[in-house]
Amino acid sequence: MPDPESIVFNNFVKFDPNNDPVYEESSSMTDMKSSLESILSLYNDSKSQKDRMDLLFFEYMIHHLSRTSRIIMKP
Repeated sequence: MPDPESIVFNNFVKFDPNNDPVYEESSSMTDMKSSLESILSLYNDSKSQKDRMDLLFFEYMIHHLSRTSRIIMKP
């Protein structure tokens, strides 16, 4: 049985800007991190140099973003 603290649900691992977000369990921190990096890259590509964000995604931040995204996506 997995540790309850290691269970993470989010809506950004299978991110597709053309479709609605899919909220599901994510089992890999690596997948979550790479997905967030690609989303950040899309954001930065659409902004000017001064509006870009350089973020470092670490485990606590990824967990926090997962919780935050769940709250924001509630109807």
